[in-house]
Amino acid sequence: MTNKTDQRAPPARLHLIIDRARWLRGEGGSASRLLRSRDGKLCCLGFFGQACGFSDDELRGNTSPERTARPGWPEWLVMSSSVPANTDMCCSLMRANDSWRLSEPDREREIAAIFAQHGVDVEFTGDAPKAPEDKP
Repeated sequence: MTNKTDQRAPPARLHLIIDRARWLRGEGGSASRLLRSRDGKLCCLGFFGQACGFSDDELRGNTSPERTARPGWPEWLVMSSSVPANTDMCCSLMRANDSWRLSEPDREREIAAIFAQHGVDVEFTGDAPKAPEDKP
């Protein structure tokens, strides 16, 4: 017979929604921000930061999670120490998000796979805004 007090419920998975119309991606690392001031777009980690309870003011203008002023990121993204540092997993997410070489399906697949390894199910919603040359 199993002792039920020794059994732990699996951790709840987080459902993260990334709105393609507000998603900042594929512009290279120098243009990327958790939340970009000029247009209000967020990178994948900006959406995740909001889900973790960070305010827009805490995210705005920061290039990565280690740059935010307070703790609150999971340890698989930011190593907690006297000087916070992005983990390899965090850097992988930033590379996938910011690369101009990845196709949109490949970018979404790669980001979703990394988050899934850490109990986060990603749903991409909406349509991506059309590039200026695509507009009628």
